[in-house]
Amino acid sequence: MIGSRYEYQNSEAGSPEYADYTGEGDTANSSTSTGGYFPTKIETQYLPPNNPDYSRSRGDRGYWAYSGIWPVRPAEDNYYQRNGAFYDRVERGLGLFIPNEELLAHSSEPNAWSVDLDYGLPFLTRDVSPDRAMFKFGPLYLDILGLSFSALYTQYSGDAPLDPDAPDEGWIGIVGMPLRASLRLTDSIYLQATGFLYFLPLEGEVGLNSGIGSGWGLGTNARLNMEWQWGAWNVRVYDYFGVVNSLADVNESWQVDEIDMVGRYRFGALDSAADANEFWDPRFGGYRNDVGAEAQRPMPDEWWFIGGVVHSDYWPEEDFDDHRQFDQLSLAYRYLGDDWMFAPSFLYTMGSADQFENLTHRVEARFTGRLTEYLTSFASLGYLWQTGDDDADFDTFLWEVGLVHDLTPYTKHSLSAGQTYELSETLEEYVGDYVRYTIAHQFSDRLSGSAYAQWQDAQNLTDGGTTSTGWITGARASYKLGYDTNITAGVTYTMRESTFEDGPGAPDEETWVYFAMLQKPLLSRLQGTATYQYIDQTGPVGSNLEEHLLILSLFLTF
Repeated sequence: MIGSRYEYQNSEAGSPEYADYTGEGDTANSSTSTGGYFPTKIETQYLPPNNPDYSRSRGDRGYWAYSGIWPVRPAEDNYYQRNGAFYDRVERGLGLFIPNEELLAHSSEPNAWSVDLDYGLPFLTRDVSPDRAMFKFGPLYLDILGLSFSALYTQYSGDAPLDPDAPDEGWIGIVGMPLRASLRLTDSIYLQATGFLYFLPLEGEVGLNSGIGSGWGLGTNARLNMEWQWGAWNVRVYDYFGVVNSLADVNESWQVDEIDMVGRYRFGALDSAADANEFWDPRFGGYRNDVGAEAQRPMPDEWWFIGGVVHSDYWPEEDFDDHRQFDQLSLAYRYLGDDWMFAPSFLYTMGSADQFENLTHRVEARFTGRLTEYLTSFASLGYLWQTGDDDADFDTFLWEVGLVHDLTPYTKHSLSAGQTYELSETLEEYVGDYVRYTIAHQFSDRLSGSAYAQWQDAQNLTDGGTTSTGWITGARASYKLGYDTNITAGVTYTMRESTFEDGPGAPDEETWVYFAMLQKPLLSRLQGTATYQYIDQTGPVGSNLEEHLLILSLFLTF
C-alpha cells in the first residue's frame, strides 16, 4: 500500500475536483468515504504517469499537494517562456555576467584541464521575486525596501579644516526610502538599479541619490582561471580584476545639491565630508588587476613545490593617472605532512615596481606548529635586499615570532612581534617593526570583551622611505540585554610620532576615541540604533579637534 492516511471533512465532496477516488484500484479503502490516501513526497517518483488506478498520479499535472488539501495547478507560460527560442540564447549569454556565477569547461578526462570564467556585473541579478514586487509596469518592477529616520548632532572645536558652509554645532536630520527598480530581461535575469529618495526636514529639500548610500556603489570582481595537468605538474593561468569601494566622489558633479551639513558630517550624500574620521575616503578606492601563472607539484616525503609569476596594476579612484604596477616572481617549498611537530616552508620572492629596473629580493624560512593542545606557535627568519639602476642599498633582516594560547575555554590571547615585509593591496611596499598583543574573553552568555595593543614603526619603500611610528591600543565590550538588545562600548588610543613633513618641532599626534552603541528591535520590522562618539585629538597644526557626535536612527523594513 502506497501513501499515508489522512482524514478531512469537505463540504464540496460532491465536486469531481475534490472528491476522493474510490475506483477499482483502491478497493482496500473503498468502504470509507471520509478519507483516502495520497503519496508522500518520496513515493511520488514511483507512481507511473497516467495511472488509472490512482487519481493523483503524475499523469495529472494538477495532482494534489502533499498536504492533500489543495490541488497544484501549473502556472501558465509567461512571455519569455513562450518565446524561449530567442530568450534562452539571451539568458545563456547574460548568465556569464551574473555575480557569483561562472562558465565552467573541462575535459572529459579527469585531471586534464578546466577553464572557469566569472565576470560578474553588479547591476545584473537573478534575485528578484516579481510576484512580490510593490509596483509592476509590464517587465519593470519597483520596490520600496523600507523607511529610515536619522538625526545627527555634533559639537566640534579645533583647527582641522571644515567646509566653510558647515556650522560647528547643531542638528541635521533625514527621512529616506531605499528604492529598487528591476527590469526583466529574460525569464530569470534582471537589470537592477537602486536609489535613495530622501527628505531633509530642517532644510525643506527633497533629493535622490543613485545607489543606496553615496554615488553608484559599484563593486565587482572578475576572474578568468585556466588549469590543466601536465605530468606531475598542476598548471594554472589566471586573470583577476577587482573594484574596491564605490565610484562615489570620482567626479564632484555626481554629488547631489540637496545636502545638510554640520561639523564634519552631512546628510544628502550619505558619506562624511572630506577628511572625516573613519568614514569613506576616495583615497582608498581603486581598481586592481592581477594576471599571472602558477605551477605546483608534489615532491617526495609530503613536500610540495609552488612557483609563480604575476603582474599587477592599480589605479586609484582619486587620480587615475597615478597608475602603479608591480611584477613578482615567487618560489615556495612547503611541508604538508603531519609527521613533523613544526611544519617548515621556504620562500623566495623577487619583485619590481618599475619594470625590473630596480628589484626587491626576499628569502624566508617559516615554521608553524602546536606546542601543546592549547598553545600554537609560529616563527620566521628571512632577509630582504634591493638591487637596481638606482643603486638601492636598502637591506634588512626579517623575522617574526608569535604565540596563540587558549588560556581557558572562554579566554584566548596572542602575542607576536617581528620585522616584516608587506605588499599592500594598493601595490605599495612596506617594511616595519611591530609588537602586538590581543586578548578576548567570554564573561557570560551575555557579556564578552576584547582588548589589543600594538606598536609599529613602518617604512614605505615605494614613496622614498617615509616612516610612520606610533601606538594603537583599544578595548571593547558587548552585552546582550534580554534576547534582542545589544549594547557595545569601547575606547581607542592612537599615537603617531611627528615627522619632518609636520614641521620643525611639531608635537606627536594623539587621538582618543570613545564610543557606545545601542541596537534594539522596537517592533518585528522596526530596528532602532543610538550611537555616541567622543573624539579628542591633539597634534601638529591642522590636526587638533574635539568632537561630540550623537546619531539616532530608525529603520522600518517593508
